[in-house]
Amino acid sequence: MKPNNSFITSQGPLHNNKTNMKIALATTLVGVVSAATSTTTTHNNPFAPKITPNNSESKQLGRLLSSATPLRQLEGQVDVSSYSLRFEKCSTVKQYNANNNNQVITAKRFVIFRLCPNHSCGSCDQNFGEYLIDMETYLETMLPYKYEEQTEYCSACDECYTQSTQANNNDAVAAQDGCANFDLNSCYQECLNIENMESNGYVDAADYIDCVKVYENNNKGLTYWAGATCHANGSRIKIGLFTNEECTVEDTNVDTELYMKNENGYNVRLSYHLLKHTFVNGYNNCITSCADNADGNDNSQTAEVCETLYQSSAKCESSHAFSYRTSDNSQMWTEEMKACDFIEQLNYGTYDESGEIVVTGGRLIIERATTTGAQKFFVTFFVWGTIFMSAYVALLYHKIMKGQKSLLSAHIKDGAALA
Repeated sequence: MKPNNSFITSQGPLHNNKTNMKIALATTLVGVVSAATSTTTTHNNPFAPKITPNNSESKQLGRLLSSATPLRQLEGQVDVSSYSLRFEKCSTVKQYNANNNNQVITAKRFVIFRLCPNHSCGSCDQNFGEYLIDMETYLETMLPYKYEEQTEYCSACDECYTQSTQANNNDAVAAQDGCANFDLNSCYQECLNIENMESNGYVDAADYIDCVKVYENNNKGLTYWAGATCHANGSRIKIGLFTNEECTVEDTNVDTELYMKNENGYNVRLSYHLLKHTFVNGYNNCITSCADNADGNDNSQTAEVCETLYQSSAKCESSHAFSYRTSDNSQMWTEEMKACDFIEQLNYGTYDESGEIVVTGGRLIIERATTTGAQKFFVTFFVWGTIFMSAYVALLYHKIMKGQKSLLSAHIKDGAALA
């Protein structure tokens, strides 16, 4: 069954709407501890807790993430043109679903990305920003951009290849027409494979990110939907099979491609030629530069793809010394710390690939907390009080022992006198 392509038309990619972030999940220390003490078992880990509870703190952080706003804007637009975007990981988290009586537990998928300074993603460990966004928004924003990029790449490759064939002199063409950046034989074959993808028995994996029904057998009572999911410990995004039309309940025990068929009913394979560019080489290389020089001016503008992702994400910037984190708003800072805590939990593997909470080696992620002046005073008071009390107890003990020795000595002398 062939899906409708939601972001590609005959004219190229559609412009992505700047949708608000649709994140409705959070986790806190209370949630982790409560789940950690659960006696519910799982197939992979009988001691692993099951879900994050639906409590007031979870709802509070959920509202924080869903209403995330940019921390700095220039004339209505975010200026991050000197940064590049690096994919960190995607993560699945299960939570209580209060909106659907037929499905108590639902899965939410998130993407963590960084904005790296000076377009250097290989050493992105200082002065960077770290961000959390739901995977749906991430892919809906990134894929049209990558499709346009791929189209321009293949168009330029085809032009260079054609000129090279006509001139029968690659060096001359490269020097004359700026084709030196192309490995002509390689790029031509790559683009030819993309063009002939369907005739070669492949379908574009990017066509299935929006949860598409791919298999239905009424006699067996079996229906599958295909949709985007996290894979390989969050380092990849792949297409998985789900048993519900919201694509929240994944069946990981089946081979996805066994149920992928074309319009004629023949099995087809998934091509990740486009989807992979949203996550591959995310650690060592940039997914995209946030500088847009399309107008030909020396002053770069922020690329629309980066601006949209930035505005739609929850932000963790202060703790990483991100250059544009200038707000002194205490409420905003408190909310940002909560977002940082949640990102930290995802980075440290608090959830497994299926979205279940796991405790590895007994390590729990503790929520970052701030202390008031009064709290600091009482902590200092009790610390010094404990030290003085310990010294006083030691002094009393010394006096008692000295007194007992004197009394014993006196008794010995009296006994000797009586003798």
